[in-house]
Amino acid sequence: MSNAELEIKNKYNLVFQHYGLSHDVPSTVSSNKALRKILEDTKIRPYNLSVYGLRHTRASYLIHSGIPVDICAKVLGHTVLQFEKTYRHLLSEKRDAGFEAIRKL
Repeated sequence: MSNAELEIKNKYNLVFQHYGLSHDVPSTVSSNKALRKILEDTKIRPYNLSVYGLRHTRASYLIHSGIPVDICAKVLGHTVLQFEKTYRHLLSEKRDAGFEAIRKL
């Protein structure tokens, strides 16, 4: 059933939320349990992915897709400084690739 069918509002666009508790953000543990069930039901492996891991995967995907750092930071709820500190290794790879592209011009 969909949120609309269950008459659940998702004002904050949460990926996981407690049914019937529209203002309550679920814990990491309950989110990971829900994610694991979804992965098992859909036969997507590995089953031990976590919401934390998915968040980092999303950030990596955004960076490698060429999305500007300020937009990546905003999407993930970081300041630009926090984002650059957390994902420094990926940003360094992109910077190095950019310099290499300039050298080839």
